[in-house]
Amino acid sequence: MSDTPYNPHYPPSSNPYQDPLSKAHVGTANVDDSKVDLSDPALLQAKKDVKDGKLSWVLFSYVGTSNRLKVESTSYEDSGSANIDEIVDELNHGKPMFAFFRIYLQNNTVPKFVYFSWNPAGVPPLLKGLMHGRSYDIGNFLSPYHASIDAQNEGDLSSEKILDRLRKAAGV
Repeated sequence: MSDTPYNPHYPPSSNPYQDPLSKAHVGTANVDDSKVDLSDPALLQAKKDVKDGKLSWVLFSYVGTSNRLKVESTSYEDSGSANIDEIVDELNHGKPMFAFFRIYLQNNTVPKFVYFSWNPAGVPPLLKGLMHGRSYDIGNFLSPYHASIDAQNEGDLSSEKILDRLRKAAGV
């Protein structure tokens, strides 16, 4: 008999998906497609620009069919407040998207930040299933914000609904 203690995972597999002792599968977006790859420096810069008032809004989407997020489009409004209808016009009904924008409530000089995930009916079922976890990861990346919305159609993103939600949160 061998002096080596019994280890059911020895010898380790060369496949990191099958080897539970491998560090390759722990917490990396490249191996676990359910995680979002937020490694593009443009993502952090766009978030910072919205917070600092250099942008009114930013829209994110995936690069092709990967889990890597990219900046899809941005805009700056002279008022410093996002035009929600403009963001809605940019949405694609066949793919998930995420938006982060600043908006001012009437007679208020403090900006409010809103994050929404767009998961329309045209998104393939497998990708729809990954949206909850990915939306959570992106929300954590963009936080803090004053309101988050999970939208499946344009009616979920009406200006009035969003403003009502912010007013209620602000106690106005």
